[in-house]
Amino acid sequence: MTGVRRRAVLACCAALLALHGCGDDGPPPPPEHPPPARPGSAYFVGTGEDGVGATLDLEGQDPVTEAVDAALRARDGAVGEGPVVGVASVVNEGPGVVPAPTFIAQFEGGGALALEDARAVVAESGGPAARRALRLLGRPSVLVPAGGADTIYVVLRGAAPGEVDAVRMVVGPGRIVMLQARPR
Repeated sequence: MTGVRRRAVLACCAALLALHGCGDDGPPPPPEHPPPARPGSAYFVGTGEDGVGATLDLEGQDPVTEAVDAALRARDGAVGEGPVVGVASVVNEGPGVVPAPTFIAQFEGGGALALEDARAVVAESGGPAARRALRLLGRPSVLVPAGGADTIYVVLRGAAPGEVDAVRMVVGPGRIVMLQARPR
């Protein structure tokens, strides 16, 4: 074997070994927490020091979000972008009952916009689609029990989900939990 050919064979072997990870200590350990998503994921997660936390999905789809969306489109007509329906899963791992939270969308360039309770928005609509959505939404959430959870449906008007940078979850006076964007 000539010197040139030998070097080519050795280079190929070294490349194959590198591609297959030989000589490596294995893959790096997974991160302790998922990395923050870039703004625009429309999915937010956070937990406060007192054990109250939530996930909020501004692109979540289930029969309730579809019914609320249908009621809003029936009211507004199906022209262009309308309000966005989101679903929050709130968990209270703390020792006491907490009030059902409200949510405020924050934008990268500054500014904020309150997410409205879906029941209140749909109740303004009227009509058969609104009545169906209200039946599916059920009774309004008032309290989240200790060691319990609740699902809260919200409506974002005036902005697209991808514009939201983070969400503040207000659990009571002076109790704010930041929900940060996360990958799906």
